[in-house]
Amino acid sequence: MIERQVTFHVLPDKEAEFGTFSKEEYAPLMAETEGFVSASLLQDQEI
Repeated sequence: MIERQVTFHVLPDKEAEFGTFSKEEYAPLMAETEGFVSASLLQDQEI
């Protein structure tokens, strides 16, 4: 099994825009990769 982890550093005022990009553009492109299973976007949470 191969796992791909990618880290993005996003400016605080661009988080919502990046979430949209990830869901609408990045994940669909990754889904075209042979053997693709899933994509998840994890974010730091302020407590």
